[in-house]
This record gives sequence, C-alpha cells and structure tokens, in this order.
Amino acid sequence: MIGFIPKISEIKKDIYLFFKKELEKKRRSEQVEQLLEKAKQKDHLVEKLAKELLKRKLYFQIENYINAQFVALNYLKYLPKIEIIASLNGFKRWEKYKDFYKYIEQKINYKKVEKRRSKRKINFSDKELLNLKKGLKYEDDDKRLFFNKPQGFDLCLSNDIFFNLKSNLCNKCDYKVYCKNILKKKCFPLFQFRSDIIGEKTFLNKIKRIQFSQ
Repeated sequence: MIGFIPKISEIKKDIYLFFKKELEKKRRSEQVEQLLEKAKQKDHLVEKLAKELLKRKLYFQIENYINAQFVALNYLKYLPKIEIIASLNGFKRWEKYKDFYKYIEQKINYKKVEKRRSKRKINFSDKELLNLKKGLKYEDDDKRLFFNKPQGFDLCLSNDIFFNLKSNLCNKCDYKVYCKNILKKKCFPLFQFRSDIIGEKTFLNKIKRIQFSQ
C-alpha cells in the first residue's frame, strides 16, 4: 500500500520470522527454536535493526535482506547470529550482495548437488549433457561479474566455464582465443559440439566414453 509505514513492532516480528525461515534451511526444528530463543535474548539489537530498516526504507525487503546476510556469511563455521546480522556491517553486506545474493545462493546449492553427485558416481543425464551446448544456467551470470578482466577469465576457468560460440559475451571477450584452446585440450568433444562439428548422438557417445574412463 502506497504511503504505508509499518510499526517497529511489526518490522521486528518480520525479522524474527525470516530469521527463523533461514535457520530452518540448515537445522532441525528443535535446534531452530533454541537458536531463535537465543536471538530473542538480543531483542534490543533486533529493535535497533528494525529502526535502521525503517530509516533506510528497507522494511519491504526484510526477507531479502535476511536471506542475503545468510548467503554472504556462508563461510562462517556456525550459523550467523542475530547480533552479526543486526550490526551496521550487515548493511555493507547488503549493498555488496543485494544484486547477486540469489544467484550466489543458487550457485552454492548447485555446487553441493554436484558434490553429492560425484561422490555417488552418478553421471549427467543425456538432457544435462546436451544442455552444455548452450551453456549451463549460471554461465552468463558468472561471465558478467568480471567481464573482460583477468579475474573474470580466472573465474571462468576455475568453474569450468569455457568458450561458447552461442554466447554473445564469449564472442566479445578478449580472452576468447585462449579460452577456446583450453576447451579444445580439456574437453575436445564439447568444443566440437559447441562448434557444430559433431551432432548430438556423436557427442553423447564421445562424452560418455570420457566419463566412463574417469
């Protein structure tokens, strides 16, 4: 509603609600309740955060704000405590990650799935392999982060994201010749497939032989 300004008590209620929602992604219900109880012992900090969110006109983005904090603090050995999220550094993290936190969270989850997949030695499905021609879901997002910069080229290589003829970003990139040569050496069937030298059936046969030998 235009012109609606929530009360501090309502903002606090939403902070606890979405804090709990994030905890539930990581812990069992009884652990969530314990962590939430500890958070409520710091209610004065939550009230301070609520006032800052109101001041900065972020009260309609509380769910996104809390989610972004958990994503940004993913490196911690423990779950982010309410006092860390409620600190002024939380707003610095928000400014840094607000445009990318959803993508980063998806990427983290994707990596976890791939890790479990490799442990169980499950190969890609035919559909997933054929999708490599146009590129995986997150490839262009990665390429945009540091486009045409050395750290961008490093990012592509570290994530096994190589030259793709179908990508406008790749075709404009200063590193495309190097990247294309690396793809040739690392996965020649994929290079042939992306270059339309071989068709789907031949590509699947070749790539599966590589998978089987690993």
